[in-house]
Amino acid sequence: MLPVPTICNGDYEFLNVASPNNMQRRWPNAKPPIKPDLITAMNFLVACAECGEFEAAKQLLFDVDVQPSRLSQWELTPNIALCSAYLTVCAKTGKFNEAYEFLNVASPNNMQRRWPNAEPPIKPNLITATNFLVACAECGEFEAAKQLLFDVDGKFSWLSQWGLTPDIALCSAYLTVCAKTGKFNEAYEFLNVASPNNMQRRWPNAKPPIKPDLITATNFLVACAECGEFEAAKQLLFGVDGQPSWLSQWELTPNIASCNAYLTVCAKTGKFNEAYEFLNVASPNNMQQRWPNAKPPIKPDLITAMNFLVACAECGEFEAAKPLLFDVDGKSSWLSQWELTPNIASCNAYLTVCAKTGKFNEAYEFLNVASPNNMQRRWPNAEPPIKPNLITATNFLVACAECGEFEAAKQLLFDVDGQPSWLSQWGLTPNIALCNAYLTVCAKDKRLDEALELVDKYIPDWGLKANHVTYSYLAVINLDQFEKILNMGIQAGLYYPSLGLVDGQLDFHVKKIFKLDLTPGAVPLAFAKALFCYHYTKGESKIKRIVTGFNLGQKLRDEFSQFLLSEFNLKSNVHVNNLGVIIIEQH
Repeated sequence: MLPVPTICNGDYEFLNVASPNNMQRRWPNAKPPIKPDLITAMNFLVACAECGEFEAAKQLLFDVDVQPSRLSQWELTPNIALCSAYLTVCAKTGKFNEAYEFLNVASPNNMQRRWPNAEPPIKPNLITATNFLVACAECGEFEAAKQLLFDVDGKFSWLSQWGLTPDIALCSAYLTVCAKTGKFNEAYEFLNVASPNNMQRRWPNAKPPIKPDLITATNFLVACAECGEFEAAKQLLFGVDGQPSWLSQWELTPNIASCNAYLTVCAKTGKFNEAYEFLNVASPNNMQQRWPNAKPPIKPDLITAMNFLVACAECGEFEAAKPLLFDVDGKSSWLSQWELTPNIASCNAYLTVCAKTGKFNEAYEFLNVASPNNMQRRWPNAEPPIKPNLITATNFLVACAECGEFEAAKQLLFDVDGQPSWLSQWGLTPNIALCNAYLTVCAKDKRLDEALELVDKYIPDWGLKANHVTYSYLAVINLDQFEKILNMGIQAGLYYPSLGLVDGQLDFHVKKIFKLDLTPGAVPLAFAKALFCYHYTKGESKIKRIVTGFNLGQKLRDEFSQFLLSEFNLKSNVHVNNLGVIIIEQH
């Protein structure tokens, strides 16, 4: 019996050949008869990608467990568009090996060998290549991206074997791979005007010629942000040491999207003063005055405001966030000077600034239903109206956790002293992410009883299901009870007895620790730290490798490496071929 996907059951049943509710059985007398075509198959693969259902995509395309594929039952053969869509499913579900085998020129299972008699013949195109690069980016596979684009170890690139030349969209996608995998030097060389290996010199005969555009520039700025390379971002936009900027050499002028990306670089690299000068209405170096002749004119938008608030949060600059949103000392806010009104997303970002800078009172007043200064009363004419959502509530709970304000967190979620909760006044119902955020507030004050009440009573009452994040946060509410809670979880069938440690390798992937939750990804940092301490102090096995996973980017890996060094004086290195693995130096 093949497994039935659980997330997209509506789509699955409608299309499933064996289902009594499939579309053909629902309308047996339709004229002409309803018969699936390749557009049907394509739309189903889009559903698989969106809902994370890899196995269902396999059942569509391939024979599984001796059962013929749905396509073969429908007497259809894939085309290249369908094959490209399958690569997107692989990217969205972390199935890189399957994508690689499907596309690899040397594989006996590649798409061309699977359907040798397809008409027209299945031939990879630039969309196929771009989708594969997306999979490389999502799964942290830089070397495979190189294999697609460049000759490696005397072997021709896949593109050249397919008789293809990259276009600028593909080159821009490669920059995203570099950004996601921390390969900044490769991105820099690929784009640098002065490099003999830049993309234009690599493919001088491309038709149309490869010419950088503003998407290229934005993707490079993303790489600068991810890798902490502020000076390179300046080189792209402004020019350095008398050298013209790369943009001017490419005969391009920034747009608001590239300006917004630069603010993200400033946020990630701690360059707050530069972000402030770039945006400040009164500065002679602000973005509008730098490029006065830009077409269309550079005009800040709400994404600009959001990115600046992120910079304020990252750099601890509460006072700078105020003039963006509010009139200060008789001066109009930047937003009003830009003729903008905040939306709920920018209000939520302001709450994050309050959380990061310890300004709890300001967050409370901004959100409090009864306050004359709350966000809805500040901008009563906003279109659409400013209405708190679950992200608002979650960000407020982050502020409560950072500032140790348990009672305010209760006021948000629960009725207190006969007063309805803020959530109920907003017409909102908690989701599991909000419950998990409340647990972090409980952890701040070691409120284990309140945390247990949430998990055992309220979460079921609200029709929610606890997930691995819930149990992870519950376990670290009181670290003195951590081992006891783990043992209880093992006995209850929640955790594997190994707790992720096998043969000297500690794996933080959810599926290696939890039995009851197959959510992709890794456990939260707080749980990962406590679990390492548990194994390390027990001394049952010498931990040599730690798998942090790649799907969270490099944050968990980098923060855990710092933790090992600061708490245990353990030095570590990133595995050469797997960016999601830490190797602990052995003494």
